[in-house]
Amino acid sequence: PPPHPVPHHPHRTRGAVRAAMPRLQFAGRYWRVASDEMALPSLCAMGLRLVWCGFLIAILAVVAPRVSGCSGRWQILTYLSFSIFSFLVAIALEVGMIVTSVQGTLVQPELRAAMPKLLALHTSLGAVQVVLAVLGLVVVSSGAVLCASEVDGPVTRVLLAVVVVSQLLDMCGLACCCGLLMGPRIGDLRDGEAAAGEDEVVEACQKTCRGGMAVARYLTCNLFGGAAIPEDLEAVARVLAELFHTHGLVDVVPSDLVAA
Repeated sequence: PPPHPVPHHPHRTRGAVRAAMPRLQFAGRYWRVASDEMALPSLCAMGLRLVWCGFLIAILAVVAPRVSGCSGRWQILTYLSFSIFSFLVAIALEVGMIVTSVQGTLVQPELRAAMPKLLALHTSLGAVQVVLAVLGLVVVSSGAVLCASEVDGPVTRVLLAVVVVSQLLDMCGLACCCGLLMGPRIGDLRDGEAAAGEDEVVEACQKTCRGGMAVARYLTCNLFGGAAIPEDLEAVARVLAELFHTHGLVDVVPSDLVAA
């Protein structure tokens, strides 16, 4: 048996937000990703946002002198400033997700308990960006970009449209990721699927361990032994049942298989 007992994490009520092992539980649902798997996606998203944030700052630098003769100069500058600020906040949240994701080991999800809170904040920020995109559409389509110069007006309108489109694409990407990674509701079972008791789960894990050991012996022609391994694998089976079963159902994400 392990030197320290594996902590048992009771499930909260539906709608609770927390990180579980191995699958993330967030907004009352299981997700097809674990809390320790968010580092790489967050790093990629942060890199893209840094590049795009630099692009938005460049747009602001170009637009600011051009809108001096526009009727809605302050509306345009305020919209661009808030858009850049929202991207910077998203970058800060993604840095927090990276730091949180690398905390602890496979069996220490409590060290990554802040992950759902960061995801909730990121989701709320997404709603703010939708509002900003709507405001951007209003600014672009209204008379705020009516400038004294016949050249500055269309150029400013195009640059603002690029910012609005980028915000809409960002939200569409977030929605697609949620749709792909969203799992069933906590407590719901698939049709025809029943939850097994703890003893049944442990027994099934024992059979799986014995079968895997037998296959390994056959494939290696017993060159590495294995026949003398004790048959009582209850301790190992209970660890597997604790980590990879939820209410008697197998609760494994693809990266768990890769790690195994």
